Amino acid sequence: MAEAGTMEPRDKAVYDPFRRSCMGEKQPFDVEAYIKQSQEGPCCICELVAGTNPHHMIYEG
Repeated sequence: MAEAGTMEPRDKAVYDPFRRSCMGEKQPFDVEAYIKQSQEGPCCICELVAGTNPHHMIYEG
């Protein structure tokens, strides 16, 4: 989608070598594991709010 009044896309890809260096190798998405986790595992929103995943944060004051 182009930004209003321009031909430039609003969400252009940004090349960031530091970000790429921190990322691991791409892994194929396991649909079966995702379905199992979403149906049998804890709710991802509840886990996020409870703070059980230290890599994700909602708010820190």
